[in-house]
This record gives sequence, structure tokens and C-alpha cells, in this order.
Amino acid sequence: MRRLPDFLFLVLPFICLVGDAWASPPEEVDIARSLQDLADLDPEVRDQARVELMGIDPNRLEELRVAVEAARPLQPAQADLLPDVVMHVYARSLAYKKDLYRGFLGISWPATLQEDQIGALIVRQRLPGFCAYRFLQDGDVILRVNEPVSGDLTRPEDIRNVVTRCAPGDTVQLEVLRGGRVRVLDIVLDAMPIEAADRVAGGPEVLDARRRAAREYWDTHFSTIVSEDLSSVLSTAPEVPKISG
Repeated sequence: MRRLPDFLFLVLPFICLVGDAWASPPEEVDIARSLQDLADLDPEVRDQARVELMGIDPNRLEELRVAVEAARPLQPAQADLLPDVVMHVYARSLAYKKDLYRGFLGISWPATLQEDQIGALIVRQRLPGFCAYRFLQDGDVILRVNEPVSGDLTRPEDIRNVVTRCAPGDTVQLEVLRGGRVRVLDIVLDAMPIEAADRVAGGPEVLDARRRAAREYWDTHFSTIVSEDLSSVLSTAPEVPKISG
């Protein structure tokens, strides 16, 4: 029998990792229940439902669309949160070239910080399909990292250095200020896109293309449903009386 060259035994394991071998398996989510919870009066319940729905397998998007149809008329809170859910789940199905050695959150930081942003690591733009989009929210203030190292975070470079020293599939624990309350979040990192390796800040064109593709999917398959229900809600809302002086 012909013997394979020794170097192949070193290369093949890394080739096998080009898929999402490190990614968390899709979660078993009761889509109808989580969809209903998006309209709950408790913001904590709504956020938990959002996180749950973002964890479904992309193959269940049609099931989600059917559940949305069955739940009509949608409540405003549901209509507000559904675009993020759908775009994130769809974007997770999009293939990309991965750096197998460096982790990635999926936050786009501005190339230069405004004066009022210095000293506060504020999340302003997340990339759908990556872990930050699911577990963080725009407006969150990332205070510090607890795992795998411990330290305060005040600049994009701080968190970038932590994340890129981790491998895909590693977990980072962050302390985040949201709604006046500090939360501790465990986030499993994705693989850094090759295209983003030299420009973590700024949003490379390939990542913008992923965002556009996710938006197009939402517009094609879900937007009409939600728009019709929002129009219905607005048309039946009581008129605000005018104040005469």
C-alpha cells in the first residue's frame, strides 16, 4: 500500500476545520413560544426570546416564517425584533474564508473614536451572523473581560487583543453595562474572516456584502408580513389630541 506523505497528516486536520466544527450546535427552540415571548411586557423575557431565536438552525427559517404568519397580527415589539433575528440566522448560513487560529466577535469599530467615545467601549455596530450580533446589543458598554484573562476594556484595541489571541470556539466572559445594569455574558467566539484579519475596525467590503445579503433575505421573505401588520396597528391607533393654546 502506498504511504501518504507525512506532511499531509499535519495539514488534513486543519482542512477539516474549515467548516464550523467549533460552533455551538443549533439549539432546540420552541419557535412559536419564543415568538410569543418577543411581545412580553418584561424586557428580560423579550431579550431572552431574541437570543433563543437567533440560535435556531438556518434551515428552520421557513418554519419561523410560517410561525410569524400564524401569529398575526404581530405586536410592535415582535415586529421591531424580528428583522435582527431573521438577518442574523440567515447570515450564519453564508460561507466565508476563516482564519482558523483567531477568534472573532463581529463588532465593527470606527476607524477613529470621537472625543465622547474615548474611555468607553460602546457597541455601535454589530455584524449579523457573528456571535456579538446575538449576545450583545447596540448601545451596550463593554466594561471588562473576566475570561480567559481579566482586565478592564476601554479601547477597541483592548478587546481586539483579547479576542484575536483566542481560537474559534473559545469562550470569552464579558461584563457589559446595559440598561443601567451590569451583566456577565459568556460568548463563544466565531472564526475571524480572512478578509477582516488586517482590518478588524472599519467593516471590509466582504462583510458589508454579508450584511446586504441578510437584509435582502429579510426584505424578500419577511418584510411584507411585518409591514402589513405595522400599517394595521398604526391605522387603528387612537389619534393623539392636539393641544390648543
